[in-house]
Amino acid sequence: MTHILLPLMATVPGGFAAGIPAAIAASGTSGAQHTALLVLVLLAIGGIVTLVSIRILSQRIRQTIARSTDLNSMMSQALSMDQFYILEYDLKTGRISNQYGSKLPTAGYSIAQLAERIAPEHLKQLQATIGRMVSGQLEQSEISLKWRSIAAPDAAPRWLHVKGNITLERDADGTPHYIVGALKDETQKMEQEFSDRDLGNRFKMIFDTNIVAMSFYGSDGTLIDVNHNMKTLCGFDKMGEQYFRTQNLFDVPLIRDDFDPDSHDYFHVCQHMHYPAIGIEKYVELRIRPTFDDDDRLVYYIVTGRDITDERTMYLQQQRYDHELQMANASIGQYEQQLRYLLEKSDMYVWHSDTAKKTISFSRSLKAGEHTITFQEYIDCMEPDHARQSEVVLDSPDKFDKSFNVIHRFRRSPLGNTPKWFAISGTPIKDASGHVTGYFGILRNVSKLMDAQERLKQETARAENSGKLKSVFLANMTHEIRTPLNAIVGFSDLLPMIDTDHEKREFIRIIRNNCDMLLRLINDILEASNLSSRPLDIAPKDIDFAQAFNDICQTLAQRVQEPGVEFISDNPYASLQTHLDQGRMQQVYTNFLTNAVKYTHQGHIRIGYRVTGPAATATNMPGGSAAGAMPPPAISGIASTLPSEPGILMYCEDTGDGIPLDKQAMVFERFVKLNDFVQGTGLGLSICKSIAKRCNGKIGVNSEGEGNGSTFWFWIPCPIYSAQPAQ
Repeated sequence: MTHILLPLMATVPGGFAAGIPAAIAASGTSGAQHTALLVLVLLAIGGIVTLVSIRILSQRIRQTIARSTDLNSMMSQALSMDQFYILEYDLKTGRISNQYGSKLPTAGYSIAQLAERIAPEHLKQLQATIGRMVSGQLEQSEISLKWRSIAAPDAAPRWLHVKGNITLERDADGTPHYIVGALKDETQKMEQEFSDRDLGNRFKMIFDTNIVAMSFYGSDGTLIDVNHNMKTLCGFDKMGEQYFRTQNLFDVPLIRDDFDPDSHDYFHVCQHMHYPAIGIEKYVELRIRPTFDDDDRLVYYIVTGRDITDERTMYLQQQRYDHELQMANASIGQYEQQLRYLLEKSDMYVWHSDTAKKTISFSRSLKAGEHTITFQEYIDCMEPDHARQSEVVLDSPDKFDKSFNVIHRFRRSPLGNTPKWFAISGTPIKDASGHVTGYFGILRNVSKLMDAQERLKQETARAENSGKLKSVFLANMTHEIRTPLNAIVGFSDLLPMIDTDHEKREFIRIIRNNCDMLLRLINDILEASNLSSRPLDIAPKDIDFAQAFNDICQTLAQRVQEPGVEFISDNPYASLQTHLDQGRMQQVYTNFLTNAVKYTHQGHIRIGYRVTGPAATATNMPGGSAAGAMPPPAISGIASTLPSEPGILMYCEDTGDGIPLDKQAMVFERFVKLNDFVQGTGLGLSICKSIAKRCNGKIGVNSEGEGNGSTFWFWIPCPIYSAQPAQ
């Protein structure tokens, strides 16, 4: 209270303080009362003043505390924002502790513990500075330290960079007591500087060693820097460098008329760079990129360049090559068209075999194969004897290391399904080590040629055989003609000498039979001679074939005179109205029967017919006959293979010598006789074949071989007007 009141009393007005003794002296007799009153007044005033002072003081204390709190908060924020922290080194205890921040543990560190964290090159300097402060030689000092992070003592050290000031504080008696340090962690800043410096160095190295010629120009167009390749591109000797450093970017002749300095877009140009003053002439490609800051202000231009002189030369040369290649391709295309035309017209293919893949490709050009098959598929297409030869070559190509030309017969073409003959030529293809990897060659369809050769062989053989047959024929004719003539002449001479009528009739019959034989022989010769010059005459007309067949049978029955041979006629109809040449049909029956009589000496000879096609009925199909005899089994099989149009199937069955299987195909050829000791010219069956061909019919023979008889048949298409089966 004394400390508070004294200042306050000093502020009371002087008149008031000086008037108190005077009032006491003037009071006279009532001094004691006045004194008591005065004391009370003074006490009241003092109490009031005290209360006012306490209130004012409290308010000031609160304001001071608030300002102190705000200041402390601001300082804390400032220290935190700038990464400051404050350490205090107590010289008496030798401990270092945190005053602000938490760089040290809560208990602090001894100076020895802290020394273990400080880089050796900074420790001595710090110790010397503290020594000077303790000795009183230094009150304040700036320090820069590098110490290891306390957060990772056992890990790889992370060095922190610290800068700040240290100040010496003394006791009241002037004794050094504390050293307070206000320090700032500049590790991030230092690392950023190191990073920026390293990045700058790297960028500089990249810039200088970049394979792209590059330069920087300021926003005003002045040259800032160039790398090595740009110097090389622009010929930077002393004269050239001086020229370009004094040349503004906007005045460069290559871009002067086209470049817009205010544009934000990239600028790209390919120009003829010609500077006679410094001896440069080349073609270059330039790109200019304007670079702006965050406020869209132009900072500088990045210029990159590339020497395209060689590239341009190569491009022009490539254009010439492309033109020449196009011309060559056009020629090749024309040649390929010509080759394809020739191959197609010649029915030829280019083929290529691949031993590794075991495939063969065929094409009408020299390009990729249009049709590819495997070796096995190729072998399967060939005739067995040809396949074995090709299979050996394909499986062991190295053993047949030479060109070849062969002709193979294919059961089905590798390029189709029909039988073909192919002439194949090929040459081996070898790899770098000399092994055969396949063959390449030409495949030509020679089926027509081979067929022609085969026909030529057959015709040659036929001609040779025909010559022999003609010689035999002439010999036979001499014998055949002479035999009936001798009989006619001989019996005619003997006829006048015969007295009895029976013998005369027998001689006349013999003479008549020999005359008929001679007449048939001459007719066959005339028919055969006419076949070479003109086709047979066919004169069809409406007839009743059933009646005509009966008439033919009556005439032919007389020719079967062998005692052990029975003549059978098979007529399933009482009437059969049709349209055909009766004379030719009689000629066919006569030749069939004459041939059967020559070779049949026991059994029977049966002639008959059947209607085929839609007009056939159950009564006239094989299975019954007018005479009750069964038709030969061969007829049933033949009828099922004939065309569906209406017609008549005629046949002659015998139980004679039969025909060997290998000779059945040649019995209808001219001058063919299977037995030279049997009478005949070998012309009858060939004439029947000509009649069948002329009438668009068919002819054939069925025989199971020698000793089994034979069945000759003849089918002719003809309309069936009406038919009445036999009863």
